[in-house]
Amino acid sequence: MTSSHSATPWLSTAWSSDGSGLPRLPAVLQPRDTFGGLTGRHGTYFHPRGGTPAAASSQQRPLVQSPQIFRSRLSSAHCELAMNYSSPIEGFRLAYDQVGSGPSVVLLHGWPGDRTDYRDLVPLLAGSAEVVVPDLRGFGHSDKHLVEPENAYSGAAQARSVVGLIEELGLGPAVIAGYDVGSFVAQTVARTRPDLVRALVVSPPLPGAGKRVLSPAATREFWYPVFHRLDLARQLIDGKPEAVRAYLRHFWSHWSGPNYKVDEIHLDHLEGVYGPPGAFTASVAWYHTSSSPDIAYAAEVAPEPARRICTPTTVLWQEFDPIFPREWSDRLDEFFTDVSLEMLDGTGHFTPLEAPDRFASAIKKRFDPLSP
Repeated sequence: MTSSHSATPWLSTAWSSDGSGLPRLPAVLQPRDTFGGLTGRHGTYFHPRGGTPAAASSQQRPLVQSPQIFRSRLSSAHCELAMNYSSPIEGFRLAYDQVGSGPSVVLLHGWPGDRTDYRDLVPLLAGSAEVVVPDLRGFGHSDKHLVEPENAYSGAAQARSVVGLIEELGLGPAVIAGYDVGSFVAQTVARTRPDLVRALVVSPPLPGAGKRVLSPAATREFWYPVFHRLDLARQLIDGKPEAVRAYLRHFWSHWSGPNYKVDEIHLDHLEGVYGPPGAFTASVAWYHTSSSPDIAYAAEVAPEPARRICTPTTVLWQEFDPIFPREWSDRLDEFFTDVSLEMLDGTGHFTPLEAPDRFASAIKKRFDPLSP
């Protein structure tokens, strides 16, 4: 990534320092916690909606609540609860939810979402696994800093925070699952710290598209990373909740499969966390880095066999994802040593919400081979 990108005034100047030496959103502009989650050993846990938070001791196992209660918590637009934060890595704390007990599972979200993308998937796992769902750097309730994007928001940078969270909570080796940005970050963690990863379960982006990302059909879909790198994106969208909502709605509608209906309550939440000044621009800092899919694919070179990802990997490839067509799944063996490919018929880009049962089944099989 050239230095010219870092010279762009890509974040609002109305940011303040939190003592880390890095500017961040002032407290008055921090999004409300409208999707508070359940926590476990290292934080607080919560009674059903309307109850009182109770402190959890360091020895206490996570409180496992019913799937109905958990789903209700993740869809309530007015439930303000305490937030779990990781210790800072390079000045970034990650907000996260933690629920269940058993083998460790870490779920990584995509853009334009946050950790609540997994609101339907978590209840399917919490009875048999310890599930941790963070907001990545610059998303949701995690820290957002005005710093050079390549060093702070690239796949490698995001992976450092995820590694820090896994180590802090003692989760490794964990099954790491993700889609969109979260998939790229999960693969980066497996490449750099395979000792912390039991298995990967991911949807696109996956390596192998290469120069095909420059084809006319692909460029019609990949206009948005280029737009995100323009200061015009900040001027038109950042800090304008109505514009944020309309813009995000386009992607949730266009990228999803024919049977998916945009969830208005979820869109309310996303407007809340992407809407404050600086929040939208922080979320698209990813596209100012070498990890942006158009840049990464165009520069892609298959690694030597010894440098392929050796972590056992399940790939769930959707039928109706307009930005990652199925024909791009033909080169996975050039990048992974142990990979299985499953086609998700009828689904679009948003795997955890469009195919939560299939996603949960694939994850369970990675920590319990006898799982149906």
